[in-house]
Amino acid sequence: MTGHGAITEMVEMVEKGVVKRVAITGLNGFIGQHMIAPLTELGYEIVGIGRSVAATYLAQQVEWYRADLLQPGVPSTVIKAAQPTHLLHLAWYTEHGKFWQSPVNTAWVQASLELLRAFAEQGGRRCVFTGSCAEYDWRYGFLSESLTPLVPSTVFGRSKSALFEAASAFSEVAGMSFASGRIFSLYGPGEAETRLVPHVITSLLRGVPARTSHGAQIRDFMHVSDVARAFAALLDSCAEGPVNIGSGEPVRLRDIIAEIAGMIGRPDLLEVGAIEAQPNDPPCLIADIRRLENEVGFIPTMALQSGLAEVIELCRRSESEAQVE
Repeated sequence: MTGHGAITEMVEMVEKGVVKRVAITGLNGFIGQHMIAPLTELGYEIVGIGRSVAATYLAQQVEWYRADLLQPGVPSTVIKAAQPTHLLHLAWYTEHGKFWQSPVNTAWVQASLELLRAFAEQGGRRCVFTGSCAEYDWRYGFLSESLTPLVPSTVFGRSKSALFEAASAFSEVAGMSFASGRIFSLYGPGEAETRLVPHVITSLLRGVPARTSHGAQIRDFMHVSDVARAFAALLDSCAEGPVNIGSGEPVRLRDIIAEIAGMIGRPDLLEVGAIEAQPNDPPCLIADIRRLENEVGFIPTMALQSGLAEVIELCRRSESEAQVE
């Protein structure tokens, strides 16, 4: 493990009441938009870093730095200006259907390492990056940080894995505390409409067929609010290295699809198996969450049924408002 000196300093900061100031990249993103509440509750000042700022963040008095982190030199400049004690790096290329094999992933590896170096040079002590279950060898269904080999099969997974190795090595040399939260399947408000859960919900609400693959795949789903709270807890903890961010609960995709259809009352519109599954689509991906529970001290609270009901209601309101307009 790395960064023991940094951990001691963080504990002393808390005991002395020193302000914790976290710079967050990707605050406008799917996970990022849910980060403000849990981090504020933990006593953090929040600084957003991104190419654009939503009016809601300005209303919440979030300090903001406009920056395109993919431009060389920009990560260093913005970190110097922000002067954070903590760094939560959520930003990445995530366009649905394209990010798996996009060369943009490699650009984000370079930008992320520049961001990390700048953070260390400015005296930063604790950094958390977003990793992915795509870093693991998908031939294993139950994925453990300490046991499962890292054999990523996509450009996205390879890039995340390469970044983790480089960032871990750099942090150890720099005496900085570093962790990476490896995300599994997530859903919730703000998710892109082309992804499974919102696709099925919006299709059924609009009275059109919801076409999906066979749905036999077993996944580990976690509500985005729980994911955000898990990252907040990870940032505020002393856990280092890889930490799986998941529910630890297996569920078949077709069961999620059927649950949604039952809640909406339109099972007749389901067309499960109408679309071919991807050739490399793994049959099972479940997170070993013992590190998350035992070392970070985080336990998910949003039950899948409750989370789906929330998303359905939000989509229903959105559809109603669209019809009025």
